[in-house]
Amino acid sequence: MYAGDVLDDTDCRIVLCSVQWFEEAKSTWGNIFSKGFGIYAQWLNPGNDGEEHWDRLGLVNSLLYHNTVVSIRDGRTGTDRLSSRVEEILEYIIGWAAAGGLVD
Repeated sequence: MYAGDVLDDTDCRIVLCSVQWFEEAKSTWGNIFSKGFGIYAQWLNPGNDGEEHWDRLGLVNSLLYHNTVVSIRDGRTGTDRLSSRVEEILEYIIGWAAAGGLVD
């Protein structure tokens, strides 16, 4: 689904979504930023083929320009890897919500 369609009539403070690491992601993120949201991004699988470990599309720079928190993580399958990534996202959300007075 297009981010703009999802966010237009939504009254929420947190949105969880997945965005493919393509040039078009910049327009998706732009729409998210224009709605007043921040982004916490986990970039999965950089260099999965064992050769390339850098962002040749310059997407990290685009995110950092908007004060995004970016983490680079191993996205290969495996329960331990998945649990670790999910736990990291959960801890970030809880910390953000607590700092904003949204949880007791």
